[in-house]
Amino acid sequence: GLLELYGEEVAARVFSRSWQVRQSGMAAAAAKAPSLVGERRALAAAAKVMLIGASDKMVNVFLASLDVLAALISSPGALGSRDAERELRPLLLSWRDKLSDSNGRVREAAEGA
Repeated sequence: GLLELYGEEVAARVFSRSWQVRQSGMAAAAAKAPSLVGERRALAAAAKVMLIGASDKMVNVFLASLDVLAALISSPGALGSRDAERELRPLLLSWRDKLSDSNGRVREAAEGA
């Protein structure tokens, strides 16, 4: 999934111990997401990246993970599959939990997602 579609470098950055590197990994995933539309399991891999970002304690990583969603939304056909609801359901639950976050930027971003 994630490793096959996004590559070793992006995957390593997404799972880095450094939040700055994780943030850049989210940006790299967002940049690559549109080129993966149509690939088998592309939505599942993007949802995994976004879920990792949504679960991150660092606000900047969470906000950067939303760029993956923006990239998918702007890509025709990316969210049109029957699998979209199944793949995105865990992510929606995570975003729902962010609605009660004490950080205003996180709350606003979750509301927009």
